[in-house]
Amino acid sequence: MVISIGIPGIQRYIQDIPDGMVILLEGGADHMPSNIAQALAPSAFAQKRPVRYITSRRQEDVILQILNNGQDPEAFNVTENIDPDRWGDHILKGAMVIVDSFSFFILGKEVQYVKDLMLRLRSVCREMGANLVLIAEQGMLERTTEAVTHYLADGIIQFMFSERPEGVSRYLRIPKWVNETMVDQNIFYEYEGGHIKIDLRSRVV
Repeated sequence: MVISIGIPGIQRYIQDIPDGMVILLEGGADHMPSNIAQALAPSAFAQKRPVRYITSRRQEDVILQILNNGQDPEAFNVTENIDPDRWGDHILKGAMVIVDSFSFFILGKEVQYVKDLMLRLRSVCREMGANLVLIAEQGMLERTTEAVTHYLADGIIQFMFSERPEGVSRYLRIPKWVNETMVDQNIFYEYEGGHIKIDLRSRVV
């Protein structure tokens, strides 16, 4: 089975997420990656998969965000501040586990620790047919730690923006995706009412 990404228009660029994958969502302080992660959940719910949301943020803040996105917070099983060494205990058979914020949880950890953690989580996901979604803030981690995380993730979606005279232009970069694929272009999107929609018009940053 697969997890549908749940963003109108994204299927033009990338396929849905197969079982056993570790996906990295990178962005800034605007919580756009969190919104994408939460958009994955309906596909998991429809397949009766367990969902667990592990957060370094206040539980109340995450629950409010989920409510604002029109979903049921109880279905996400939001839990605060679980030690990274225990994350594997929550990767049940067929589960979808969201970690927000991965970069904050591992801030200051040695590179070898992050490498070993990622390898363990990848192994558990493949064994259990589960999916792990890691949310990271760009610029928070040391470059070597970030590079190791990129190397061991199965797919990466980066949330970018540029300043233009008419305002902020938002777009996605997908430097790596499952089955060794990538998307060599900017994918512009619109965000309104807690939902992301791909803008299929041609644009230049």
